[in-house]
Amino acid sequence: MEFFTNPWFILLTASNILVTIYFGIKWYHKPEKRFSFLKKLQENGIFPTLRKPFFKPLKEEETKEDNKTNNT
Repeated sequence: MEFFTNPWFILLTASNILVTIYFGIKWYHKPEKRFSFLKKLQENGIFPTLRKPFFKPLKEEETKEDNKTNNT
């Protein structure tokens, strides 16, 4: 029981609780702010989509041909 009544334990526990409450309040409304720009666009009739990938996926034949030319 001496461990729980140690002033350092009480101080660390209290600070952890306060930090947890602080971050909980700070990030509680974060997702709403993050997507507010997209909501404004959708209200104006603009529906953004994901971009196509920048690279073309290679087929097995192309990779085999490249390996043959690189090995010689």
